[in-house]
Amino acid sequence: MAKKCLLVLALAAFVAGGVFAESLFSVGGGLMFDGGRIGSVSEGGGTGRLNAYGFGAYAFADATFAELSLGLMAGRSSYGESAGAFSSSITGSFFAIDISALGKLPIMLESGNITAFPLAGIGYTAMLSVGGDLGALLDLDPDASASHFNTFRLQFGGGADFDVSDSMFVRASLLGAWRFAPRFARDAAALSSGASAHGGFGVTAKVGIGFRL
Repeated sequence: MAKKCLLVLALAAFVAGGVFAESLFSVGGGLMFDGGRIGSVSEGGGTGRLNAYGFGAYAFADATFAELSLGLMAGRSSYGESAGAFSSSITGSFFAIDISALGKLPIMLESGNITAFPLAGIGYTAMLSVGGDLGALLDLDPDASASHFNTFRLQFGGGADFDVSDSMFVRASLLGAWRFAPRFARDAAALSSGASAHGGFGVTAKVGIGFRL
């Protein structure tokens, strides 16, 4: 019985090694979009909403069951307040670094040249600069900086690799995300005892080219 178990384990290890031998590690890069609600502040019947939408480029390193990516983004941001029939908003621009760490489970489809995978993990967006009216708003507080818009998020979604050759593939992924309230929202809520800060949902889409090492 013990010999049979050892044989089964050895065969499983051999098969797994054959499946992933050519694709254990890969690197690549491409284009990305990230956008949605990054925070909000509610007080009584009024709500303030902070949104950001950006485009950029990213690079990734992949180890079959995990992906680490680093991106640079630029885009537009806005903060709007509404209370009953009253509403107002200010806009700005931003430049940010985006870091993402995802777990993935590759599933090769019957066609043989497409590998799909669910994705789940964490991400962090670090704002390097904020301009426009939002930047001017930050300038009013000597203790404030672009980092007050930094966000940490939980990510979930899926993606697929489309083989171009044995060593080259196109990767596409789509992720939903829950962003925790940034410091900007928490500080705004702290100004009133009846206010509270909240996070928000967003989406990240990526498409790029990868190379198996």
